[in-house]
Amino acid sequence: MAAPRFTVAMRGYDRAQVDAYCALVEAALAGGEAVPAHPGFTVVLRGYDPQEVDAWIRERTTPPGATPRRPAVLQVTDRPAGERFTVVRLAEGYDIGEVDAFLDRVRGTLGATLTADEVRQVQFTTVRLRAGYDMRAVDEYLDEVAAEAGRAAPAVGTPAAEPTTADWHESLADRYELLKVADRPAGDRFRTVRLREGYDLGEVDAFVDHVRATLATTLTAAEVRGTEFTTVRLREGYDMQTVDEWLDAVQAATRG
Repeated sequence: MAAPRFTVAMRGYDRAQVDAYCALVEAALAGGEAVPAHPGFTVVLRGYDPQEVDAWIRERTTPPGATPRRPAVLQVTDRPAGERFTVVRLAEGYDIGEVDAFLDRVRGTLGATLTADEVRQVQFTTVRLRAGYDMRAVDEYLDEVAAEAGRAAPAVGTPAAEPTTADWHESLADRYELLKVADRPAGDRFRTVRLREGYDLGEVDAFVDHVRATLATTLTAAEVRGTEFTTVRLREGYDMQTVDEWLDAVQAATRG
């Protein structure tokens, strides 16, 4: 299926993040696998229209004939980012961007893949010298979301649906995290080093682009294991340990 086309808005979801997630959704659906959880997207200037993206995700992830139920707690997510809770300035509050990002994820996954434990375990950075969300208001809201997620979970003793390929299914959401590296500008995707041995920037960036294009389709673990980069010392290169750790994670998320 052709990649979805979304309107570019003044402020919207990061386009590269949305494109990567949409590719994972289509790959999962084509393979008869569970769709990866909505990860929440960064809101940027000239990004994809959030309402169009959310509508596409609901359409692609709702079983045929099913009518998605919209819990009342999602009304909070309809408010503009930065205005979803009371904002405090001189008292300690939660980082607004982090809270809004999690609420975007709640909007896309509540009633589907979001669990009560996941909601209860979320933590936000606290701020004092800049605007933040009122902590009590956010905590009370999260209690409501956790309760709603618990109601949406399968009843105790009811076996959960078995994924068609367990390891592949479990790695789908992780793959989205791996692809975030490709969202960064070429030359800035990993920590760089000077005056000591590192990997050639251009070669690593080219392979990162290859991973972005093939991770959900044709990329194999053998291909990742076999990749080699030129090492450089007299010019800037990528930190070798950082790149190697990323490659290990990519290899773990591929077929075979």
